[in-house]
Amino acid sequence: MITDIFIGLVALSAVVAFGNWRNAMFLVLVVGMLQDPVRKLTPEAPSIFVLSTLPIWFAIMVKIFAGENKVLAIFSRDYLKLISRMRMFTLMLIPGSTIMLMRGFFLWKVVLLGAFTYIVPIFGIIIGFVFSQNTKHILRFLTFYCLLVALMLSGTLIEYMNIFPDWKAIGTSVMKMVWIKYVSFGHTIYMKAGFFRSPDIMGWHGSMMTMLALTLFFVNRPRLSRWVWLVFAVWGVLCIVISGRYKMVAMPMVWTVSFAILIFLYQGIARVIGLALIGILVITGMSMVSSKVGLAGSDFMLYATSPLSYSVERADSQGVDAMISTFKQTGIWGKGLGSATQGAQHTGVKFTAETRGWQEGGLSKILGELGVGGVVFFLLLCLSLFTAIISIIREKVSSDSLYYLRAGLLSIIVANAFAFVVSAQVYSDLFITSIISMCVGFVLSGKSVGKTKV
Repeated sequence: MITDIFIGLVALSAVVAFGNWRNAMFLVLVVGMLQDPVRKLTPEAPSIFVLSTLPIWFAIMVKIFAGENKVLAIFSRDYLKLISRMRMFTLMLIPGSTIMLMRGFFLWKVVLLGAFTYIVPIFGIIIGFVFSQNTKHILRFLTFYCLLVALMLSGTLIEYMNIFPDWKAIGTSVMKMVWIKYVSFGHTIYMKAGFFRSPDIMGWHGSMMTMLALTLFFVNRPRLSRWVWLVFAVWGVLCIVISGRYKMVAMPMVWTVSFAILIFLYQGIARVIGLALIGILVITGMSMVSSKVGLAGSDFMLYATSPLSYSVERADSQGVDAMISTFKQTGIWGKGLGSATQGAQHTGVKFTAETRGWQEGGLSKILGELGVGGVVFFLLLCLSLFTAIISIIREKVSSDSLYYLRAGLLSIIVANAFAFVVSAQVYSDLFITSIISMCVGFVLSGKSVGKTKV
C-alpha cells in the first residue's frame, strides 16, 4: 500500500514537472527524502528505489531544454570555457566504457551506472543555474530542504533511543546491514541511520542541513527569525555525531574555516569574531542537548571529538597514497567505467578481480575507472569551475545577505570536495549528487543575478 502510494507520488511529480518544473523541484525533495524509508518498508527492499527521483529529474530537464533557451544561452555565453571542459571530461567516458565492455557486454549495466554518476552532476549544475535566476527561488528551495531534513532526522534520535525497535523504517536491519565502528581499545559504536538507508546518507544530509542552516542564519541578518536556524544547526550536529561518520562531522568544520576566510576578505576581522561567537553558541547548545539524550560522554562523542590529525590521515591515505596504489594496479587506462562505482553490486553482475575496483577516495576512483586521462581532465574541469566561482565571489553585490549566500554555498562546495577526496561512495547517490551539483549552479548564477535583493 505504502509502496503504491509512493509510486503514485513519483508519477504525479513527473507530470507536474512537465507543467511547472519549478514547483516540481520541491516535489523532488519530498520524493528524495521518502525513498529510503519506503524502500525499507517494501518487501526485499529493492535497490531500484535509489533512482526514485530520476523520472522527475528527466521531466525537469526536458522542460528546461524546451522552454528556457534564453537562460541556457546566458550559461553558454558566460561559461564557454567551463562547458568546453565539461565536454572534454565527458568524452573520457568513452575509453573507460570501451575497456569495461571489452571484458563482456554483460557489463553494460555497470557501464551505464558508472556513466550516470559522472553525467548527473553536469545536468545538476545546469538545473541549479536555470532555477536560481531569482534568488528568492534559491532561498525557498534551501529552506524547504532544511525543513524536510530536520523532520527526517527525527528517525536518528528514535533509533538511538530505541523507541520503536521493531519498526522497519528505522535503522538498517531490513537492509541486512549492521554498521559498527571501532573507536579505540574497548570502545565501539553502532552507527545509526534513522529513516535513511545508511549512516553515510543520514550523516551527509545532517551535515548539509547544518551548513545551510548557518548560511541562512547570516543571510537573514535583519530578521529576528534568523535565530531559529541555530536550532536547526544544533539538531544537525547532534545527528551527525550519532551517525558515527567522522567525515560528516568534519564537513561543517571545513565549512566554518572556508566561510571565515571569505568573510574576512570581504568584511574584516570583526565579522569573523561574530562567526566564532555563533560557533560557540552552537557547540554550547549541542552540549546541553547531548546531556539530555545521554550522548554526553558516550563513545559517539569520543569518536566525534577525535583529533583533527585523523582527518588529515584519512585525506592522505585516500589521496596521493591511494592514487599511487591504483596506478600501480590499473595502469594508465584504468579498469573501466563503473568498476569502482558504489551500487554496482546491485546490478546482478558477477565481478572478478579485473572488473571490480576497491577505491574509496574520489580521485583514486576516477583514476581506477577512467585512467590518467580521466583524472587530468577532471582536474582541468575543477580548475575552470574554481576560477569561475572565485570571479563571482569577487564581484560586488547589492547586499551583504547576497554575499553571505554565495560564501555559504561556496563553503559547502569546498566541504563536499574535501569529503569527496576522502570517500566518494556517498556521491554515487543520485539525490545527493543532484543536490550538491545544484548548489554549484546556484553559485554560478551569480553573474546574472548579482543585483538581486535578498
